[in-house]
Amino acid sequence: MRRMRLSALLLLIMSTQAGTMLAQQVRGSVKDSARAAPIAGAVVILLDSLGRTVGRSTTDQQGSYRVTARDARRIRVLRIGFRPQERALPSAAEPVDVTLASIPLLLGEVHVNAPASCPARSDRTAALALLEQVRAGLLSTIVARSQNRATMTLLVFDRRFEGGSERILSQSVRTTTGIASTEPFVAGRSTADFIRYGFRDDVAGSQTFFGPDAQTLIDDTFATGYCFHVMEPEHARPHQIGLGFEAAQRKDGKIDIAGALWVDTLARALKMLEFRYVGLDRSVSALRPGGTVTFSEVSNGVVLIDRWSLRLIAGRAESGGMTLSSTGEVSGGRTSRLNVQETGGELARAAWPGGDSFVAPLGTLRIHVVARNGDRAPAGTTVRLVDTDYEGIADSTGTIEIADLLPGPYTISIVDSTLSTLGIPLVTASRIVAMRDSTMDMRLEMERAEDFVAKRCQRDERITGNAWVLGRVVTSNGAPVRDAEWKIRDPYGSSLVEGKVGSDGVFQWCQLPLSKTIEIEVWKGERRLKETRVLVGRLATFRFELPP
Repeated sequence: MRRMRLSALLLLIMSTQAGTMLAQQVRGSVKDSARAAPIAGAVVILLDSLGRTVGRSTTDQQGSYRVTARDARRIRVLRIGFRPQERALPSAAEPVDVTLASIPLLLGEVHVNAPASCPARSDRTAALALLEQVRAGLLSTIVARSQNRATMTLLVFDRRFEGGSERILSQSVRTTTGIASTEPFVAGRSTADFIRYGFRDDVAGSQTFFGPDAQTLIDDTFATGYCFHVMEPEHARPHQIGLGFEAAQRKDGKIDIAGALWVDTLARALKMLEFRYVGLDRSVSALRPGGTVTFSEVSNGVVLIDRWSLRLIAGRAESGGMTLSSTGEVSGGRTSRLNVQETGGELARAAWPGGDSFVAPLGTLRIHVVARNGDRAPAGTTVRLVDTDYEGIADSTGTIEIADLLPGPYTISIVDSTLSTLGIPLVTASRIVAMRDSTMDMRLEMERAEDFVAKRCQRDERITGNAWVLGRVVTSNGAPVRDAEWKIRDPYGSSLVEGKVGSDGVFQWCQLPLSKTIEIEVWKGERRLKETRVLVGRLATFRFELPP
């Protein structure tokens, strides 16, 4: 039995060693054949004897690469703006250095078969050559993200515009930070399904709109389902060339996209994808529904998607309900007014273990907080921007700095320790509009909890001798309980005052003697709570959480 176990162990070791021997590490460099300069961001693909991909990576800023794979027989190197190279790997474990020859973006090798239904165009060959170059650039974004993991800070936003204008009425911004190596967003539908069913899904009266991702655009199915052409030059895009695309076949009821991928001819890099939805109602199409994706290249060769957005049209039903949400969901109802909404995201920061980094040109807000008497706010005072994750804490000088602001309007709120237990922010009248790559300085007068209550009681805050009561009725998740009722009694059970809470769940009373014992009861339906307390300070706060 011992011999059998020993033999099995030896077989396991031998098989493991054999598997390790089959794995090989290919390393080397990629340079420009004309200038011998290193090429960053080139895609290095290892192929087996059947031409299947067994490993891939991208070159760094020194043009170096390192790929580990099994059964690799050939190497293929791609880079936008250069002629692809493919050759057999040497039998010896030695560096494999590759040189690429630069080529005009419109004169590359053509391996794409366009649909027969596409109209004949004089620029057809040039467009297909540009498509090959664009696909090489898109592949670089996919491979670089999977091979070069970075810590990223992403800002995801929802915006509402004024009518069909570009003026942002309001926006929400959420922040996520973590290790990311995959797409910042995914298409949500396969390329074949896009060709067959389009970019809108209708299920049970609800509609969802989709946008293409990098995987969609490099899929061979996309190339066979769309017609391509070279865009006319645009004055606003110097040194750029555009690859336009539109569906080869259109049919009623199917929502398609048409757009362009723009390439910087000097940097030989992808710049932007823009598209519009085709097949919508004329009044909706006039508001330009569609999307954009922009690209940035970092010094280490990684090509990033740094901004993406979907511009959708929301209809306001006559009853006042939105028929289309910012996420693309539509409910029934006749439409009387259309509004533009936009959802998307932006990469604020990225950092790689080797020290490389990316920082977006976003805005900064610097606030100098003071009390009403002119004194600076105490250290630790917190300021937040309403409906966002942005916040800052005052230092010893009363200064607060909030960075990475997306362009657009914000409303400032101060976090008061007394009111924060009730979930009530002190929203100031201060409304700022952040701009890209700029710093805004402002002076902010801090409101206290007593100032907040004084306004609600419509009494001057200098009145002395009275105790003030502020209460809030909420659910277990902190949401206000509308129309809840409240009553204040004295120790003998006599009612002093009663009423209903507002839509924010808040109630107040400012005419109670100090040092008085009171009982407060709140209720809605059969749900009731009460609390008894002696009023020992100017302001007493009560939080009532009604059970479900």
